[in-house]
Amino acid sequence: MNTYVINKCFPGEISYCINNEITCSGIIGGKKDQLSYLFDRMFKMTEEAESGHNIRDQAALILMIAKNEIERLKTFNIDEGWAMHCSTSGPTEFFEGWGLKRNLSSRYGIPKLVGDKIYTGNDKLYDIVHQFNRVPEWHKILINKYE
Repeated sequence: MNTYVINKCFPGEISYCINNEITCSGIIGGKKDQLSYLFDRMFKMTEEAESGHNIRDQAALILMIAKNEIERLKTFNIDEGWAMHCSTSGPTEFFEGWGLKRNLSSRYGIPKLVGDKIYTGNDKLYDIVHQFNRVPEWHKILINKYE
């Protein structure tokens, strides 16, 4: 999906991004000054991008990472327990069809629901579970806990 979005938004730029980890723009943290730069640059890129897709912010972030435009960048792997993006790491309709399950399993382990909490494949509790509404079973359990 990211390849498709990058090709639509930033034609001719995909070569920078090949073989990079999947990156989600849905959760970003950091210090104020660095975040201000990051968001300003992402905004400008999305404004200049082709209008072929509505996930231009993610395409911009991926391209910035691939071109080493973000100073002191720290990305977390899915097995570190900081954040889990259910769209690509949970049992969604894309999980097996796109090969995500196979890749995660061999690299990091598969995130799992235990009771009403989501854990990494190596049993660390996630600090953030993003897009849990994309996994209907998880959504039902998690939303009941926090309603």
